[in-house]
Amino acid sequence: QVHLGLGAPGEVVVTFLTKSRGVSSKVLFGKDGQNLSQEAVGEVSTYTTFICPDKGLMALAMQTEPRPGQDFVNIVNTSLFLPNDSASYVYLSEAADAWGHLSDGCIAYKNPLGYYQAPYIHTVVLKGLEPRTRYVYRPEASTRLFNFTTPPAKGASEDGRPFRIGVWSDMGITAVSAAVARQMKAGDPELVLCMGDLTYADGWSPRW
Repeated sequence: QVHLGLGAPGEVVVTFLTKSRGVSSKVLFGKDGQNLSQEAVGEVSTYTTFICPDKGLMALAMQTEPRPGQDFVNIVNTSLFLPNDSASYVYLSEAADAWGHLSDGCIAYKNPLGYYQAPYIHTVVLKGLEPRTRYVYRPEASTRLFNFTTPPAKGASEDGRPFRIGVWSDMGITAVSAAVARQMKAGDPELVLCMGDLTYADGWSPRW
């Protein structure tokens, strides 16, 4: 995954994820049609969180009674990976029974799979960018090219070309979210401000 955000004037923030540790945080970039002769090195971080799926919030986001996903069932059903004399042994005969085996709303802390390890998050700031200019870039560890166009200079105006911004909050991950995304794309904005609530914090960490 690769995401873009605005920084200070003349800056763009590139964020990308990798599964492996030790991957370079360097991004190569340059003006469209030219070599990727510029580079920026960023920082990498990750985090671990306890998995506490919330049945009620999942139902709200999905607009239906949430059926436990197979990944969730495979974590709670420790009979798949623990011996039957283990203190954390749980056998599920029905997938729906997984909800009844949570501990205070969370997967039991003794369950070795009850903790989510995030991918490695690389954050790189590209600096010295010119306004209203198309740039091409790629993470050093990737061969895939991406591009973006910088916004106009502060206070600049262009006849017949308004700077169109989309603003979206309470985004969610439902069918309604997909419909709104299509409408947003149809408006052809140059910048979309995502204000938050991407997953309604339903406690399923991999979805975050």
